Amino acid sequence: MAPAKSLFLLAALLFIAAGGGQVRCGAAAVTPSATVSGVVPCSAGNDINAAEVPPFPNAVLQAVCANNVVANTTAGVDGTFTMNLGPIDQDLVGPVLEPMLNNQCSLAVTTPLANCNASLADAKGTLTAPLQLQSSPTHGLVGGLVGGVPLFGGILGGLLGGTAEISARPFSSEV
Repeated sequence: MAPAKSLFLLAALLFIAAGGGQVRCGAAAVTPSATVSGVVPCSAGNDINAAEVPPFPNAVLQAVCANNVVANTTAGVDGTFTMNLGPIDQDLVGPVLEPMLNNQCSLAVTTPLANCNASLADAKGTLTAPLQLQSSPTHGLVGGLVGGVPLFGGILGGLLGGTAEISARPFSSEV
């Protein structure tokens, strides 16, 4: 992402955070939050398609941004997880959203792969998935109105709904 777009996005997020971190939707105030959800695969290798392998039940995950753990969660018995990274305010912009714009955030599974399948005991590396801010075509109009930055449109659309969606790319177990 170009530096000007990154600065615009950070300025917009800081503006929202400076306003008390709340977005008014009708009569109720909503505190926007950032979340990521998905399924942890029980597999080793690169670019694992979670739909094609068994899930990893009860896996412990960490969100790591710029080498700092920013959130933790545990997957359910079906391998699904939802991790709340916290409210979108000045405390989240610097440690999470800024590194995410620079591709410095990922999910890391701290539970050994052997816990979901004993045959994976010799698998090398940690199961990780890069994180990215998600934008969707439904928010493209807002993005177009702010200089053609669809990412900002996705975040702004999410904030108006109370959540900034973050997606995990496919998991890999590279060293």
